[in-house]
Amino acid sequence: MGDSSPRELISLADDEGNSVAVNALRRDPGWTPGLDAEIVVRTPFVSGRIDLVLYAAKLEAWAAALDRLDAGEDVAWMEMSRGPSPITTGGCAR
Repeated sequence: MGDSSPRELISLADDEGNSVAVNALRRDPGWTPGLDAEIVVRTPFVSGRIDLVLYAAKLEAWAAALDRLDAGEDVAWMEMSRGPSPITTGGCAR
């Protein structure tokens, strides 16, 4: 990520001004596989944010699972083994 601007990973909002977003900010200088990130919550009456560190490999696995889901495959992410895994029996995508 280097010196790039924050990347919005998740953004949920309603038409009443309530929202929550998860933003990846930069590589964590103290932990090579980590990304500095934040959770930002906004409502009409209060807003706040909290810092966190995300494991980059988990985000890459999440992206791969989303790509497979987009291709029409059933997938699960971070289920049981803490990583993506295909759903081998029938059912819907998670």
